[in-house]
Amino acid sequence: MSVERAINNMNAADHTFRAALRQHRVAPPDAGFSRRLKDFADACESEQIACDYAAQEGLGWEPMPAARRLPPPELRPDSGRRGPPGLWASFDTAWDDLSTALEGISLPAVARAFAELATLLRQLTAAVDDEDAGTVGVQHG
Repeated sequence: MSVERAINNMNAADHTFRAALRQHRVAPPDAGFSRRLKDFADACESEQIACDYAAQEGLGWEPMPAARRLPPPELRPDSGRRGPPGLWASFDTAWDDLSTALEGISLPAVARAFAELATLLRQLTAAVDDEDAGTVGVQHG
């Protein structure tokens, strides 16, 4: 494994993450919401894996400037987003935690923030799927 591979992994994961964010920016309110949440979860997981690998290769994290980073419009609290309010509250906190991590210097902290978002997005995907299927309250493993 190499530093070059770690950098390439980070670039690829960043591209996937940005593409997933774009899906939510331009999304109509439709049945594809669950798929977009899953794609976003996958992108966050890719970021987490790439960050973990880069940290193992000894790379550091260059802090991003402080900024108000809002989630895409479809994922904001005022959007009428579907799913359990408690999970969305956790998502909002995790989104803020990612922003804080991106402004810090710890690559492992960035990886952990992406991992938390991925986990919550997978839970939201399952909950929205249940709502869409009319099976709210079914447990997922």
